[in-house]
Amino acid sequence: MDYTYISASVKAKSSEFLTVKDYLLLSQTDKLEFTKTLSDFGYGYINIGLEELINQEGDKLLSELKEWLGENHYLLKAWRFQADIINIKIIIKELLFTKTEHKYLVPNGLYNYEALLKALKDENYDLVSNDKELFEKINQFKADKSPREISDYIVKTAYTHLYENYLKNDFYLSKYYEIKVTLINVLSLLRSIRLEENFDIFSESILEGGLIDKSILKEIYKTKNKLSFSKIKLFLPLSFEKTLESIDESTDINHLKREFERLTYEYLRSFEHEIKTTAPLLVYLFKKIVEIKNIKKIYYDSLKGHDDIFIFEG
Repeated sequence: MDYTYISASVKAKSSEFLTVKDYLLLSQTDKLEFTKTLSDFGYGYINIGLEELINQEGDKLLSELKEWLGENHYLLKAWRFQADIINIKIIIKELLFTKTEHKYLVPNGLYNYEALLKALKDENYDLVSNDKELFEKINQFKADKSPREISDYIVKTAYTHLYENYLKNDFYLSKYYEIKVTLINVLSLLRSIRLEENFDIFSESILEGGLIDKSILKEIYKTKNKLSFSKIKLFLPLSFEKTLESIDESTDINHLKREFERLTYEYLRSFEHEIKTTAPLLVYLFKKIVEIKNIKKIYYDSLKGHDDIFIFEG
């Protein structure tokens, strides 16, 4: 795999990311003109609505990844499998609760609707054979469980499967996974405390493979004091310390999410010079994720300005 070529291609494309000026213009654009403005920036192919435009941008990104990595590279599969996790939850909800089949899925996953439906409804794993073990676990668990229990189990089991099958043998992807899971768990901790959720529900929602042991998170949930919260910063890179030293149950979760995006970006950028590895491509993909989230937030939350989003520089 010619990662040096991929790194050079990624660097060349980095100039296409939206700038502060672009975000400001989008925030001042009404919804009727929003997608036209975004299309003018080079997003998607044909302006037919925001979600369609973003899906088209996803198609472009998938084509790039296939060109750079080939069809069977673990990073490409990992990228696509994240869509499958969402789609599994959609189909399980349809099968067990809404009793309808909308056949709408998040695009660019590894598996189409037919493959997922056969696996989750008929327990026929012919079309999902590479990930058969995951689907078997979900099917064994889902009976007589609440929507929340099933959703938590799917995410937890799928993330572990993602790591074990696609990420763990790549140093940079495994480091990103550790940070991502840790921060998801911290945010889940704060939300659960804020909502006064049952301890067992919180405990079962904790994802495996993070930097903070499950026992520590459970202790923080139970005690909810400043001393226990202060332990969080001990497990993350030093660059996270300032943000984490003041964290407690009253912390603004939305602000913290933005800070976590910024800190994760800075952490990943520390590997960006390793041009013979997946690191530069990983940074590129992270920036694309953040950019799409920013666009949706400006559009759906009708943001005026860009203070409530993280805009990467450099």
